[in-house]
Parts: sequence; C-alpha cells; structure tokens
Amino acid sequence: MQLKKYTWKSYTFLIVSIFVTINPFLSILERVGVDYVVPFAYFIVTFAVIAIILTVIGLCFTLFNTAIILFSLWFGYHFT
Repeated sequence: MQLKKYTWKSYTFLIVSIFVTINPFLSILERVGVDYVVPFAYFIVTFAVIAIILTVIGLCFTLFNTAIILFSLWFGYHFT
C-alpha cells in the first residue's frame, strides 16, 4: 500500500498561504485599478521565486559549513 503524498490539508494550506500573501496588496490594487493586477501578480511571483532561490543558496551554505565542522571534528578525533 502506497501512502498519499498530498492530502486535502496540504492543498488547503497552499491556497490559504497564497491568499494571505496577496491580501496586503489588494487595497493597493483596488486604488490603482484592474489594469495593474496582472503586472503586480507577476511582481509578487517573481520575488517569491527569488526568495526561494536565496533560501536554497543559504541552505547550501549552512550545509557546507556543517560539513566542514563535522569533518574537522572527525579529523581531530581520529588523528590526534
């Protein structure tokens, strides 16, 4: 039996998180008009992707530093 990867809870969380992210910008979009909705949505999505990329880069640096520390501990334990 194979477990489900995604449930209704994960989809609900995804949809709610998207709406919560867009919610602060709705008052701005209401003032400027409907013509700016699509460019503003692209703006939000672009910077969300940039934030994800920067997060992955930061994670790589953290894992690399952890590997250096663990190697130093291993080297010191075995060769001193």
